[in-house]
This record gives sequence, structure tokens and C-alpha cells, in this order.
Amino acid sequence: MAFGLDGFKASPLGGRVGAILTDPDYVTEMVVLSKHDIPALRAVGRPLLDRIGDEVRPDPIKKLIGRWVREILDGEGLLPGRTGRIPPGHLFSTGAIYSPKG
Repeated sequence: MAFGLDGFKASPLGGRVGAILTDPDYVTEMVVLSKHDIPALRAVGRPLLDRIGDEVRPDPIKKLIGRWVREILDGEGLLPGRTGRIPPGHLFSTGAIYSPKG
């Protein structure tokens, strides 16, 4: 993909991804996983695959999704810290573990 996060958000694929990432239930789940020292991406990997499919598998798309999650969780008062493993069968194999700012 030859565009950044804003371009991705404005694209048709970005619209479908955004519907999942910004869903209040998934945002809450990402926050809860973070509080339990689990990568936040674990909350959305399976739903992205199930609802969108292989379009979200390319690494550049996964990186944009990760950046978008970082932006969302920043709004929740969380910052990325270390990286953690995500069990097999998910879209992502690793993801940032977020913790409260300050």
C-alpha cells in the first residue's frame, strides 16, 4: 500500500477495518487485555480475519492496523511498552502490550 494511516482509514478496506477497531466492545476488550499484560491486538485479530478475510493478511496492512490500534489506545490513556506473543490462529503473531501513561 502506498498510503499512510489516514489514507488507509479513508479507503474501503480501512472503513471495514475501522468498523471493528473502533467498536466500543473491542476497544474495551483491548483495554482489558492491556491491563492483564496481554497484547491488545489479540482482541481484534480473529474478528478481522473472520469478517474481512485475507485482505488484512499482508504485512503493510497489519502494520497500519497496529498503528491505528496505537492511536485508539492512546486516546484511552495507554502507551505501548514491550511486545508479546499472540497464540497461533490469529491474524497477528506478536503485538504491543500497552500500559497506562505516566
